[in-house]
Amino acid sequence: MFILTTISDLVQISPQDFSKLSAVAIEDNINEKYANKVIQNVGLCIGFYDLLESSDGLIGHGTGLVNVNGMHKWGGCFHG
Repeated sequence: MFILTTISDLVQISPQDFSKLSAVAIEDNINEKYANKVIQNVGLCIGFYDLLESSDGLIGHGTGLVNVNGMHKWGGCFHG
């Protein structure tokens, strides 16, 4: 069965992605983190569906990474 699930998570955007639009950089990092991964009680994450909300980015001290809290929807297969 195909389901959509909402996930809230911290995404870290590296300086190499600063040239991209914010939404594209966030989506790329979310895809890298979750695509083809199995999450308990969700199943196999197949693909990014929608970015529901995101916070303003905060630069981490000494890392140069921008930390963004976001909520997004994922499509996945669930067998249960």
